[in-house]
Amino acid sequence: MTDKPTVGRIVHYYCHNFAAGDHNGMGVGPYAAIVSQAHVGSPYVNLKVLIPFGEILDIGSVREKPAEVGPSDDSYWAWPPRG
Repeated sequence: MTDKPTVGRIVHYYCHNFAAGDHNGMGVGPYAAIVSQAHVGSPYVNLKVLIPFGEILDIGSVREKPAEVGPSDDSYWAWPPRG
């Protein structure tokens, strides 16, 4: 696991449910997200996910990207790539 983000940091949000038709059939991501709450002592954060064309979703209790992402991994956040 990497460093836990703090409130106000930008992360990427990925959600495999989007591909299944939720939220107007949008893809899995990445989507820009702002950390709105970081739970003390927990690997989860709450996010404001910025969907293209103005929609903003509140997504709660999102965990960091697992070491290996599989089809059962519903949603997660990850640090944006550098460079």
